[in-house]
Amino acid sequence: MSEQSKVTLYHTSSKGGVKQWSIWVEPDRKTVCVEWGIQGKKLQSSSDTAVPKGKVGTKAFKDVYACALDNYEKQLRKKREEGYNETLITTKTSDWLNGLTKTFVPSKPLNSAKEGQLEKHDKAGTLIKQRKRDGRRHLALKTNKGKWRLYTRRIEDVTANMQWLVRELHKFTAIPNGTIIDGEVIVDVKGDDDFRATGTFTNPAQDAREANERADALPVRYMVFDILYYNGNKTWSAPYRARHAQIADLFGDIGVVHAVRNLNMSLAAAQKLVQQNKWEGLVCWFAEESGFVRDGGKPKRCNAAKWKPFMEKDFIATGYYFGSGEMSDVAGGLNLAEIDPITGKMRTAGNCGTGFDADTRIDIAGWDFPTVVKIKYEKQETDSGKLRFPVFLAQHEDKQPDECIGIELSDEEDE
Repeated sequence: MSEQSKVTLYHTSSKGGVKQWSIWVEPDRKTVCVEWGIQGKKLQSSSDTAVPKGKVGTKAFKDVYACALDNYEKQLRKKREEGYNETLITTKTSDWLNGLTKTFVPSKPLNSAKEGQLEKHDKAGTLIKQRKRDGRRHLALKTNKGKWRLYTRRIEDVTANMQWLVRELHKFTAIPNGTIIDGEVIVDVKGDDDFRATGTFTNPAQDAREANERADALPVRYMVFDILYYNGNKTWSAPYRARHAQIADLFGDIGVVHAVRNLNMSLAAAQKLVQQNKWEGLVCWFAEESGFVRDGGKPKRCNAAKWKPFMEKDFIATGYYFGSGEMSDVAGGLNLAEIDPITGKMRTAGNCGTGFDADTRIDIAGWDFPTVVKIKYEKQETDSGKLRFPVFLAQHEDKQPDECIGIELSDEEDE
């Protein structure tokens, strides 16, 4: 590889202009150079020279060039995932308002806040605290022609499967065309969330008639927590305090479709309430910060952070093993794995043998592996990646195995 391998990618800047990013390996075959900035303005640059040890983190390389090439490919892949392309591709807002496409990428909350961050915002009065519900995220678009369309978080059109929600949304006649709202579909059983029941009618591949019949037989709700566009104008750029006030005015806090309720109490009191009621956790919004909608690529994590009283994450179930004794003919547990963030390959995360009811132990034999499962656990060992006291919570059919990126494990040889 030589300097002629230089690749330049482009992306539209949210502040105007075009972002330009280039990467190449120098002729010395060990130095990776990156150049970036706004097109037409002075560009910044940096370089990274591979070390002669032939090993970085937990990944070994046969020589320095292989190490540099891995760095080059990893950075290039990351930029493509963020939506950068060799040819500038832009999407007009008016296109999205006629029907969402995969290029519509709204932001996500941080999985967890930095130490002291929530407390600092709470003390300043800029933290909005809400109960985290255990459902499935869905976007609702009222098109420029006045028709409601519904999408999963992966932007799969499920309008035909969710006619119960279409009927409810049509009751809000004051909402103008060109509006996109963000919310959670939940099954609310006397205040408790039944995540597994939600999965019985939200699978995009499910027969529409069957999905609607199942939803009609359940206490379904659609909790609106954000508004991204209103009357063709982007509202995601406004502070969350203003966005929440708008959805509260539009939907109120009761009914099948309702605005998420704020917990008007201190962070410590809200955390105690979560533990007392055995809720999943909190979503804490930074009141004065805006959201973000990206044109392609991965979602930006901003404007909010999740808080949970225990560790909980998605893992890959690669298969199952039989139990013993009375459970010798059903699943005793699942073999867990995750994607190594360094190598990009699948690695083991141990096994999980608790948290299953009798029906699930039977059903597991019919699952298509690999599949994604939600696991609660006390701790993940940083040397082996195995979980301490894992408990099965649910199967996540709306997620893909390649989304289960693990932590970086410590390098045992260097300890």
